Amino acid sequence: MIMTQKEMLFIVQSQLAIDLNCTIDDLNGEKDSIIFVEAKENPGCRPFPRKARYFEILSMGNSIVVSATPERLLIAKTQMQGKTRDTVFSLPFIRGLYLHFLPDVKRIKPVSQPNFFHLN
Repeated sequence: MIMTQKEMLFIVQSQLAIDLNCTIDDLNGEKDSIIFVEAKENPGCRPFPRKARYFEILSMGNSIVVSATPERLLIAKTQMQGKTRDTVFSLPFIRGLYLHFLPDVKRIKPVSQPNFFHLN
């Protein structure tokens, strides 16, 4: 059974919400908004190590979600509140931007398992 685009987006947003300690609604804001949330290791979060001072920012749709430890969250709020998306992502402490895209399920073609490939 092939997954729909909507199902795939729901799975991705569900995992991001767990990882960032926000809600799926936070990721789907209707207008440009910045959501500030305190970082927390929720059950089901991906096992990426977090240091004592942690900061992560994600832009999806019209929303920007900032997840950070309290000290860094306070700094982020001071620097970002009321700013536009372009201004936020051009701040000097925002580095290492990574773009991720979901595949278009209507364009993916099934591929047969090669003869030399075996699951154990």
